[in-house]
Amino acid sequence: MATFSVARAKSATLTISTVDTVTITAAFASPGGIEVINRSQTGTIWVRFDGAAPTVGGDDCHPVLGTRFFENPWAVYSTNAGVKLISDAALAYTVESAPDWART
Repeated sequence: MATFSVARAKSATLTISTVDTVTITAAFASPGGIEVINRSQTGTIWVRFDGAAPTVGGDDCHPVLGTRFFENPWAVYSTNAGVKLISDAALAYTVESAPDWART
């Protein structure tokens, strides 16, 4: 399991069936949301924002096939923008904070 704490953005590659945790620390994150980008163009990345570990195709997990914007998910779950990711393939991803005008 890889754990990252960054100000605004993190790019990495998932290890098969291993959870990565990315925490966005910048205050800039709070007014907008989180963008999760599956840069591999194949496969599905599964994410959660509630602190629980995601599973591939699991309950309460959100699928990301291309780029997906999540509007202010930490307002419900926590005070920071932590996201946990998993996939059944080695997929490249980027997690970044985005102002609300940057929705895709």
